[in-house]
Amino acid sequence: MNARYLFEHQFLPQCLFSEDHRDRFLLNLLNGKEDFLLRALNNLSKKTNGDCPYSKDDISVHPILQEGKEGRPDLYIIAIKMPEPRSFSECSSVFICFDKEGKKYKYFTKELSFDSDFMLCSWTDDGHSNYGETPDGNNVLFDMISRIFFNEQP
Repeated sequence: MNARYLFEHQFLPQCLFSEDHRDRFLLNLLNGKEDFLLRALNNLSKKTNGDCPYSKDDISVHPILQEGKEGRPDLYIIAIKMPEPRSFSECSSVFICFDKEGKKYKYFTKELSFDSDFMLCSWTDDGHSNYGETPDGNNVLFDMISRIFFNEQP
């Protein structure tokens, strides 16, 4: 597996779901942002015997508050824009989500499908789920993520 796949589908979700490392990971992510992520991606590239072809300009971090709608509570989202995907399963964005109390966490990916559409997927300790094609527009996408996060139908 290449470093990018490991980064998007293993490293980031494992950091989020590790109770021992989650707080430090989120703090490093919010404070170090692109520098923190690029260092991690460079380290994974070295471990997979490759060079990291990305720069700080290829990744961006955006903390977002998705205000509750239709009786849903607020949802905190850290949206990470990734480099342009070039092959199946590479992500254009990943979304680290958590509730106000910090009791529930979920990791979403917007990843390239076999037919060059984008799928909304999630990763948990239990594995991978695919929610189908992503809607156009961030507001609609964030609403879909919020519905899934709070166990409603997307």
